Amino acid sequence: MTIEYIIYITYKNLGDIVNKIHLVGNAHLDPVWLWRWQEGYAEVKATFRSALDRMKEFPDFIFTCAGGAYYKWVEENDPAMFEEIVIRVNEKRWVPVGGWWIQPDCNIPCGESFIRQGLIGQRYLLEKFGFISDVGYNVDSFGHDGMLPQILAKSGLVNYVFMRPDVKENDEIPSVLFQWESPDGSQVCSFRIPVSYSDYIGSTRNCYEEKLRMAAEEVSRLDMDLMEFYGVGNHGGGPTVRTIKTLQKVGEEIGDKAQILFSTPSTYFHQMKKSKPSLEVYSSSLRQHAPGCYSNLLSIKRGNRQGENALLAAERFSVLSGWLSDHVFPSESLQRGWEGLLFNQFHDLLGGCSIERAYQDAAALHGEVSTIASREENMALQKISWKIDTWWIKKAMGKDKHWQSWEQDDFGIPVVVFNPHSWEYNGYVTNKICCSRVEDESGQFDPHQIIRGAYNNNKDEKWATLFPVSIPPLGYRVYRLYLTKENPEIKSYVNSMNITQHSIENQYLVLKFNPETGSVSSLIRKETGFEYISGEASLGLVIDDSHCDTWGHGEDRFDLVEGRFGQPEFSIIEEGPLRCCLRVVTKYGQSKMVLDYYLTEDGHDITVRGRVLWLEKYRMLKIAFPVKMINSECLQSLTFGYDRTNADGKEKVGQKWVALRGEDPLGRMGILAIANDGFPAHSFQDDEVRLTILRSPEYADHMGEKDGFIPNIDMGTHSFSYALIPSDAAEVESEFVSIFRGAEELNLDPTVITETYHKGTLPLIQDGIAISNENVFSSALKESWDKSGYILRCSEISGLVSDTTIELPLLGVRFDASFTPFELKTFKISKKDKRVQEVNLIEL
Repeated sequence: MTIEYIIYITYKNLGDIVNKIHLVGNAHLDPVWLWRWQEGYAEVKATFRSALDRMKEFPDFIFTCAGGAYYKWVEENDPAMFEEIVIRVNEKRWVPVGGWWIQPDCNIPCGESFIRQGLIGQRYLLEKFGFISDVGYNVDSFGHDGMLPQILAKSGLVNYVFMRPDVKENDEIPSVLFQWESPDGSQVCSFRIPVSYSDYIGSTRNCYEEKLRMAAEEVSRLDMDLMEFYGVGNHGGGPTVRTIKTLQKVGEEIGDKAQILFSTPSTYFHQMKKSKPSLEVYSSSLRQHAPGCYSNLLSIKRGNRQGENALLAAERFSVLSGWLSDHVFPSESLQRGWEGLLFNQFHDLLGGCSIERAYQDAAALHGEVSTIASREENMALQKISWKIDTWWIKKAMGKDKHWQSWEQDDFGIPVVVFNPHSWEYNGYVTNKICCSRVEDESGQFDPHQIIRGAYNNNKDEKWATLFPVSIPPLGYRVYRLYLTKENPEIKSYVNSMNITQHSIENQYLVLKFNPETGSVSSLIRKETGFEYISGEASLGLVIDDSHCDTWGHGEDRFDLVEGRFGQPEFSIIEEGPLRCCLRVVTKYGQSKMVLDYYLTEDGHDITVRGRVLWLEKYRMLKIAFPVKMINSECLQSLTFGYDRTNADGKEKVGQKWVALRGEDPLGRMGILAIANDGFPAHSFQDDEVRLTILRSPEYADHMGEKDGFIPNIDMGTHSFSYALIPSDAAEVESEFVSIFRGAEELNLDPTVITETYHKGTLPLIQDGIAISNENVFSSALKESWDKSGYILRCSEISGLVSDTTIELPLLGVRFDASFTPFELKTFKISKKDKRVQEVNLIEL
């Protein structure tokens, strides 16, 4: 008898007399938490073995489990057990759900990470079991980004199961079953687990009896079917013999209120869409539980951001290299990198609430990800740079002038700059050699500045060359750096910058500091006189959160200011003509923070590079930005978009930027955006946003025991960066291009390769992509899963309807595409005939 027949007979017999409780047997498996991944690996196998045994003992029992990584572990380590699972899947007794590689944190990863969770997870299910899941499944994740419905739906996951936030944490979510809608209009039918996804223990009858009776009461109150999840979880385990017998017995006792059946999430959603075709719609992020998790472990959060950027750049450059050379896209290597990165996005790991040893393992895995990405990027780019025709010297190479360069007779050192972005990059790069002159590929003079290098090698070899570049979208450009060639044009170059001990200024902006506190006291746009700052900005605040546990359970804000960094010391690090840098050192207790403020001569934003020696236990570091705007609103980035947040002082989590928008005292509209390089938490109240840099509870201190035995998180030295991006725009949509690009460029620099003289077939400048609309950008360019084409993913980021022309000149491909606001589109370009077709996110 098949499970479909069992379910059919059950429903036929029950009819519409009473509502049903769909019992979902599962085991929540944390591969890492209060244990290392090796223990999680063993627990997956033990749990799967137990579930298979239960199927032999109870013919109606069905097991549900999410996480492609777990199935791969079993496939590799116990192929025989994996074959048993395949048989049970074919019988529909075992139901793989989720369609993702792992159950990740659902706020911190970038949009492409969520897409790859689905691509790799769903493709694994399709290859091993012959189907893709239709149920997204992140039952323990602490919140859910508002753009996920689009990503889920376009990955085949039209239903979604979650538990957090619960009704006490977010009472605006309608009922337990609703349509969750993202800003583009995509919807997924979503179920919020009302009690719990699993249980810690399986030995007592009362645990499951209580849950089932509560579910029966809820079914009666709501007058609708519900799912009830059972099985020992977190450290695996799943349904036990006693559990199943208890549920069967209690099910008989509550028969007048509800009927129970062993079921699956897919079955539940299928039945509910028939009985309740119209559901309430919720159109916002599902937030938020455990706000402390979004500032724990700065290193893993920045490591995740860096890994994402590195893998995406390696993919783009590998495709570009394949178009320009004989380079073969390294699909297996990069997939290994993605699987490692996606594993480290597990919610308890990326959320910073696991044991200390787990983070040593995670750092090692991030190291592998970085190594894979950098190796593949370097291979791809050096295939290109080696084929560029730099043979302008037309004589034998030699290091007669400098031991680190091949320059001969003032012919210039070829330096190739690669742009990883889908728009033209206009910014600055450095070369570690101190040069006298810089020219572009046509011999045109380029101004430069000698700055302090990142090394000391004898008395004189500690200087580097900073110079401006303009690089085509997803392309490259060759510059020539000269060691001794004269530079007469520099005499006529006008220096528009000015720096003092307490201010930096260029032709667009004036940044002033309070000499008493070290804070930013003023940020003015010269053209309009718009003042963005009110009070003391960019100042370190020390927050007392000693009453909190690692998660921040029961908290929704961190606002107990214990003190402020002070005792400032100012020093000028760089002094024009292209860039100025003012260093501000402040202290608090035994802690010290160094902030380097960079402003370029043509810059419309300020980059801040920070380093902090943090020694404050059970405290949090925030950096505040009060703005001189009336009734400002706060905007925070989502994956592929943005939303608005309340001025309530609660701890929030975004993506790569947060912005304040409001009127100055003269009624003019302004925006101050602040981009980050991996610390996504912030709060907003009274026209002030506070970035949360880090916090230092004990590792994995569940419910705040604080017995002093466990080390504190984030003690020591940390680096971070942010950018201040001011604007005068009246309409926020028109400024999202500059905000978005500024945030992306803060997180991903161009790649610079110092070359030699050689003949080649490639030109000195080359572009790789052209997108006609600035508000449409490409988030991914890679080889397709089936290796028959290329995947180009684009999205609209400003909330505008856009008709766009996209061109890939090296392929001779040009096509038009229409985007609705915040729409995400995936295009597959055939290698064979260059035909373009739109596919979903899992490339089907």
